[in-house]
Parts: sequence; C-alpha cells; structure tokens
Amino acid sequence: MEGRNNLGPEVYQGLQAFRYRLTRTRNPHSLHEVVNSDQLFLQLEQSNWERYPEVETVLRLTDIHLGEPSKELFEIPEGSHLGVPVRE
Repeated sequence: MEGRNNLGPEVYQGLQAFRYRLTRTRNPHSLHEVVNSDQLFLQLEQSNWERYPEVETVLRLTDIHLGEPSKELFEIPEGSHLGVPVRE
C-alpha cells in the first residue's frame, strides 16, 4: 500500500502482532507507526509525531493478560436493586 511500509510480524508482549510505518506523516500529532493484533482485534501501540523528526509520543498497552475475567466483575454489589424501567 502506498504511504505505508509493512515492517512485518513480531511478538508483542507474547501476542502475535504486525507493525507498519506510515511514510507520509510529518505534521504535528500525525500517526507515525502502529502495532496491531489480529488475535485481539485492536491496536497495541502507536507513535505520533509531536515535532518531525525530533520528537514523537508513543502510546502502549502493557501488562496484557489473556484469560477468563474474574467472576467478581459480574457480581451485583450487595444492597443494589435491579428493576425494570417504568414506562409512563
């Protein structure tokens, strides 16, 4: 694809991922490089130019754990009341 270099597959915190670099981005806050996971269907990392080519900001997902969520996430707190919305 024009304007994008595929840097190939990699392992990112134990996940299969792929990285690509956008080559037509030189404006402030423009996207520069991205790491995506097909397994999770999400972006794991991105870098943006703050000032080309000296300064860039990088956002990363860290401490990724795959597995079933804790059952406690789905428990209704004591004292809560579940009701059906009333239609007028």
